[in-house]
Order: sequence, then structure tokens, then C-alpha cells
Amino acid sequence: MLSSSDHPLTDFYQALGHQTHSALGVLWIDVGKFSLTCVPCSTVINASRQDLDELLSRSRRLAAVFPTSEPTGIEGGTLWVRDRAYGPQSLQRQFRQHVRRGEKLCTVRPIDWQTLRTQGLECNIDTMRRRGNSRSPIQTQTGWDRVCDAAAQVAGLEAFGCFRGGRLIAFLIAWNRDSLCAGLVMHRSKAAEESRGSHLLFHEFTKTIMQRDTMTGVSLGRVMLPPQHSLEQFKQHAGFQVEPVRIAAVLHPLVRPVLASSLTRGLMRRLRQWSGPRLSVLDNVAVLDAAAATHLPRR
Repeated sequence: MLSSSDHPLTDFYQALGHQTHSALGVLWIDVGKFSLTCVPCSTVINASRQDLDELLSRSRRLAAVFPTSEPTGIEGGTLWVRDRAYGPQSLQRQFRQHVRRGEKLCTVRPIDWQTLRTQGLECNIDTMRRRGNSRSPIQTQTGWDRVCDAAAQVAGLEAFGCFRGGRLIAFLIAWNRDSLCAGLVMHRSKAAEESRGSHLLFHEFTKTIMQRDTMTGVSLGRVMLPPQHSLEQFKQHAGFQVEPVRIAAVLHPLVRPVLASSLTRGLMRRLRQWSGPRLSVLDNVAVLDAAAATHLPRR
């Protein structure tokens, strides 16, 4: 196992407010109250159950969720653009119309960390409020300064901004490593909705990356558990293709016998149907289903 300080993105994600753990060649961050996922989350990982048990014991999280090439887990997918000719013709028709509207009102360009530092706070505040994350450290200028300071130290990390009338209304942070680029963070202010700035930002970012001779692909993560249908549809309409992959989930060894049982999963599913969206913790039944189908080698 690697210590968390061994991964280049550790300080960046800690500044964003995440708990981090480095293991198996990737960084793991907390998702909600119970789970870990790998960063970038499209990274395919092959690991033993013992490796994951050690990670979960150290992190005190109940589950680790990740793509794998092993024939285990459940069917899922990662989102990629690998077409060097990516452009307007790659977009779904309505998305292309939104991009055209965005082009009339906004501009997109790469930005330096100082620009993001001085203009990014409004996007952060609006994004955190939409997500119901009132405790995020990046809603203050001091907290956001820490993020930009950490980002500036990471080789291959870069930012793109969408501007309307000289004002930053959305930004995207991506990490280039070897010949691949992974989108990591995308925040927007309310002003980006009516101007379709988010649509333009996704398109221009992806087109710019794929025009570079050294790059062979852009990833925007994986299909999540539970699926976030509107977000995944947005990415697909932006020209990203779902590449099939197995999604594995490993539960902490102390809770595995109970939580992975068919009885527990059935009870949680019935409670979810009864409660509707009121008990978001019950969304984790999708993780439990994946865990019940995941069978990794012990070493």
C-alpha cells in the first residue's frame, strides 16, 4: 500500500474537502458518508480482496467502488471521447443547438490558476448550494485559495473557463497524464444555465484536448452507483461514448456478511420504494447489489 502523500492529486483533493487514501496506484476519495471511489474514477483497477480490505480498514469506510477488467461485479461503463475529429458533428442535435446559443453569449479558453483564484468563488458557492453541501471549505475565498495553490503544484493539471461579458460563469479542471485527459471538477454559477455556458464549456474543452497531437482520449468518469441519469445523458449528448466495463464494489469485512445478504438488500429496496427520495442513504442499495456480485481473488 502507498501512503496518501505518494499521489500527485492528494493535496488538491484534500483542499476540496475530501478525505484521501492512496493505494493500488490511484487516489481514493470519500463519496458521501459511506463509500470510497478511485480518482480518476474511470481508472480500471485489478486488485485482491485483501488489498481492498486493508484500504477499507484504514479509511474506516463501508465500501470501495471502482471499474475493473475482472469478470465480476455488475455491468457499467466509463465515458470517453477518443475521436480526433471531435467537433459539432459529434454532438446530439439539441446539445449542438445549446452550444450555438452559448457561442453567441460566451467564450471558452484555458485559464491560469490566478484567474481561477480571483474569479472562481461565485461558481463554487452556487455549485455547493445546488448540491446541498453547506460545509464545503471552498465556499470561502481562503478555502478556494488553498485549492488553487494545491492545483498549481500538480503537473498536468489545467483549467478551462467559460466567460460571459468578461465574468467567469463556469470552469472545468482536468488532469493530463500520459496520453489521456480526465475531467475532474466542473462548477458553474446560475448565469451559466440561461446562456448554455456549461454546454459550450464541455464542447470546447473536449475539442481543444483532442486537437493536441499527444492526446488520445478524454474521460468524464464512469456511470455512477446509483446512476445519475440526467448527468450521464448530458455527457453522452456532448459526444461522450459509454465504454462497457465491470463495476466492482467491496464492503468492509466487518459489515460484509450482513450488508451483502439478499435479505438486507431486499429490505432496503422495499424501504426505498416506500420512502421515495426522503432517505437518500437507501440509494446505497445499488452499491450493495454490486458488492454481492463482486468476487475478487484473495491475493
